[in-house]
Amino acid sequence: MSKFALFLGCQIPFRVPLMEVAARKVLERFDIELETMPLACCPDPIGVRSISTDTWHTLAARNLCVAETMGLDIMTMCNGCFETLKTVNEELKHDTTLKDQVNTRLADVGREWKGTLSVKHGTQVLIEDVGLDRIRQEVLEPSPVSHLKVAAHSGCHFTKPSNILQTDDPDRPQLLTQLIETTGAQSVTYRGGALCCGTGILNIASEQASQIARTKLHRIQAVKADAMITSCPFCFLSYDSGQLLINRTFGDSLKIPILDSFELIALAIGIHPNELGFKLHRVKTGDLIRAPAPL
Repeated sequence: MSKFALFLGCQIPFRVPLMEVAARKVLERFDIELETMPLACCPDPIGVRSISTDTWHTLAARNLCVAETMGLDIMTMCNGCFETLKTVNEELKHDTTLKDQVNTRLADVGREWKGTLSVKHGTQVLIEDVGLDRIRQEVLEPSPVSHLKVAAHSGCHFTKPSNILQTDDPDRPQLLTQLIETTGAQSVTYRGGALCCGTGILNIASEQASQIARTKLHRIQAVKADAMITSCPFCFLSYDSGQLLINRTFGDSLKIPILDSFELIALAIGIHPNELGFKLHRVKTGDLIRAPAPL
């Protein structure tokens, strides 16, 4: 059995707990254990980093130290947390001066970064530690999601900066597409699939952020996708609850259900919808979700 230190970050516990529920149920099926780390901010790779890189490096290194004391690699399901934790971990490994500066600050709280762990996104754990073949073996026949046409949104911070994160092609990401196809659903392509969800500018230009998300949703609607999947709480919120704001702001009537990637896999392998958090979706899934037939 594999085991990871689960770093939930700020958003999942308080705004998107459905992501944690689905991930735990899916990974338990594949004998992967998650030990929850204490709640903390990663801190985010946009706001905090732009104000103080010293603070950004130090707080991230403190989180890495916590996982080091647990003796486990980190798994996170937030793209922003993933970028921060993996980037800082790699920078500290390759910059001795930075490492010494950070460890001097960490000494005030009795911590020292040693560089003994790796940081993975939940999508990587599914692809690399579980494997597509094993997931495919668990998918029910017929698959409960075989009727779905699904559009993938990987998000910016899962792939960029690509030289550090090294997860997927930043211009033509494929990992979520592979996961969709493994579940038996049909993956649909659309123009601008690698574009941002808009969350990065939400606090300073909310209408422009909504317009960015709106553009992608309309492109997904144009290819007649039944749903979109994401692998990030910020992206999920931008398209789920954000879709309601878009409809009010622009007079649209968008009703595209947004699923987390773990939710799609959970359905495909026979985890009953009532065990998941679909009631928490703002854009209701309706007839998309089919319970597996009783054995």
